[in-house]
Amino acid sequence: MFTVCPKCALTLAVAAADLRAGQGYVRCGRCANVFNALLGLSDESGPSAAGHTPTLQQPPAAPRRQLHAQGVRPGARRAQ
Repeated sequence: MFTVCPKCALTLAVAAADLRAGQGYVRCGRCANVFNALLGLSDESGPSAAGHTPTLQQPPAAPRRQLHAQGVRPGARRAQ
C-alpha cells in the first residue's frame, strides 16, 4: 500500500501493521510531518494513485467551544 505526504508530496510505502500501530498516522521520512495516511491510501504508487491530494490532518485535539453556535452571537437576544 502507498500514501502521499501532504506536506512534501513524497510517496511512502506503508504496511497494514504500521497503520494499525499508529492508528492510521505515519511520519514522513523526508520532512518529518505526521499525517493521517488513510486519507491518501492507495494500492498503486504515483501521483495519480490517490485520485486527489490529501489535506493536512493533525492528530485529534480537544474539542473547542463554538462561540457562534447556530448563528447566534454571544449577548444577542433572540426574536420572540
